[in-house]
This record gives sequence, structure tokens and C-alpha cells, in this order.
Amino acid sequence: MKLIENYSLIRKLDGNFEFQMLIPNNCNYSTACSSNIYHVAIQLNSGQSKPSTVFTPVTVSFTPILDQMEIWVDQMIPSGAITKPKVSVENC
Repeated sequence: MKLIENYSLIRKLDGNFEFQMLIPNNCNYSTACSSNIYHVAIQLNSGQSKPSTVFTPVTVSFTPILDQMEIWVDQMIPSGAITKPKVSVENC
């Protein structure tokens, strides 16, 4: 069961980054930062048991922390969380 497809990290001219991804249209996401790592949690909407095969684009903006960018995607599936992919950039 996969909750993310075709992701990319793009550096913007202002030094910030855009994380672009496709998620099923029956999922939602939230972001948080802990220990200088950004987390993007993707989960099925309430009442859903399987991800849709129709994906929708999502773009999230992030600011580097201490000249580094680290993003962990936490896919929250019914059997537990899978943390992947992990994306990192040094010397931003």
C-alpha cells in the first residue's frame, strides 16, 4: 500500500524548497518539524481502508535549517507507519 508517488524537491530562488508529491485523492497530509527534520505525514481519510488509484498533486514549502534540508515522509497505513522516502540536502 503506497500513499505517495512521483515526489521531488526543488530549490527556489529565495533559498527555500518546495516538496512536490502526488498522494491519493482519499488521503490527507500534515507537516511538523522535530529535531531539525521536517516530517510529512500522509494518511487515509477517515472511513477509508484502501488508497485511491487517483492521485492529486500537493506542494509544500520548507525553509532550510542550519544550511540543511531533511524531509521524512511518514506513510500512515492501517498496519503501522512506513517512513519513506527520506530526502536530504546539505550545504543549502
